[in-house]
Amino acid sequence: MCLLYNPADGRIVHIHRIVNYGSAKKRPGKQAVEARCFEVAKQIGLATTGLKSLHVPDEEFKPSTPYKVDVKKRKLVAQPMPAGWKPFPAKPL
Repeated sequence: MCLLYNPADGRIVHIHRIVNYGSAKKRPGKQAVEARCFEVAKQIGLATTGLKSLHVPDEEFKPSTPYKVDVKKRKLVAQPMPAGWKPFPAKPL
């Protein structure tokens, strides 16, 4: 997976995960994943100028956990859950 983050504060602004199905011959390389990450971010209207990328193994990223990037160590860091934060809607949409 590839993350785009703000190097000033480590805030993650976009996450791009690659999923390979059984018929896939091989995973794309890091450069291809990073290029696609920036491309998709631009397509959905994100300003990508100045953002940095970080490749993270899928198993390091836990859903519903807030993260930021330690910009000095270039590592993913779990953050405390904000007070009152709910990962999913309280009632079905």
